[in-house]
Amino acid sequence: MKVTSLRKNGKPVNPKTVMYDVAKAIRAKGYTCEVRQTTSTAFSIGNIRLSQERIKKHGHNISPYSGRRGRILSWDDWVNVNNAINAVLNRKGISANVSSLGGKVKVREGTRAYERWEWENNFGYDNVGSRMNPVYRMDGWKAEKKLSKKEIKRRKNFWSL
Repeated sequence: MKVTSLRKNGKPVNPKTVMYDVAKAIRAKGYTCEVRQTTSTAFSIGNIRLSQERIKKHGHNISPYSGRRGRILSWDDWVNVNNAINAVLNRKGISANVSSLGGKVKVREGTRAYERWEWENNFGYDNVGSRMNPVYRMDGWKAEKKLSKKEIKRRKNFWSL
């Protein structure tokens, strides 16, 4: 995932002032990640996976192809990560371009944060399987355990912010 063109009030922003907060927000959601500065106004976020704490609570995610368990993020997990990044940038009043999958998924352009429904409509129904065994991106990796009622309520409250 790339975060580029960091600006505040039209002036360039040092990525180090934002990188720590973005990584902290992602980790607070139950994921691990690596962040590194790439240029004077950009940084990248990589190796985003489920954390061990999250796996203990909710289990691994299951592959739609082989049924194997893994730390790969599901569609809902990616939405959580994208929203965490946008929340940090909004809170700091920073304009940035954020994208993942080689620019295919736009998370943010300037001060405009993209929403879940925009990703679903533009990207969620891509076939990431084969022609013989189609799998929509949204139906890819799924959580091993069902979420508790408390967790579902917490997520609904998060989405309404």
